[in-house]
Amino acid sequence: MTRATFGKLGALVLIGVTATAISGCGGGGCHGEVDITWTVVDSNNTPITCEQAGAATVLLKMDDHVSPPFPCNAYQGRAPGLAVGTYTAALQLQDVNGNVLSQTPDMQVPINAACGATVLPQTAFEVATP
Repeated sequence: MTRATFGKLGALVLIGVTATAISGCGGGGCHGEVDITWTVVDSNNTPITCEQAGAATVLLKMDDHVSPPFPCNAYQGRAPGLAVGTYTAALQLQDVNGNVLSQTPDMQVPINAACGATVLPQTAFEVATP
């Protein structure tokens, strides 16, 4: 290996280590995230607003981890802090008092990367309206 080749290889390694350090990966300092999006529909599968459904928040439950509540009318959220592994997950649509208005069936969600986001398919919460 010539000195010039080693110099180029060393520079590439240094760039890779720097990029890893800047991104927070390596050394066990970061965890996976889960991105969720949702809509709310009535019993006829017609889209309605969170306000029309009386919905205030959405929670993502993954085994013993519970996300912070996401405002329903944001229609998206990101749950951080998950180690690599497979989780049993469910999403809940709740009213202002924490009553469950709609919930997804349990699903298996793999978190494959310690640094990065797993994107779940969009959820359509069905809610009976008055």
